Amino acid sequence: MVWDVCNWRGMGPLIRLETTLTGDMYLIILPDHLHSFMSIVHSDGLGQFQQDNATPHASRVATKWFQERSSDFRHFHGHLNPQT
Repeated sequence: MVWDVCNWRGMGPLIRLETTLTGDMYLIILPDHLHSFMSIVHSDGLGQFQQDNATPHASRVATKWFQERSSDFRHFHGHLNPQT
């Protein structure tokens, strides 16, 4: 499995995972990769991060991490399923 972050300006690094992505594993990735990507690509502070409702994304630990960093960048936790 791989994890990535991207936007219209480019892609962040592909992170290879040797195991299933869990909320705890997601917390290992977020500080090192998402936070730095948002800081570099959206240095103006106007960046918005959006993700789907996958179990690791909606986990309590991930939700808490985003709430604690709400001043760093805006986060949208939306329903991205095209069939809804």
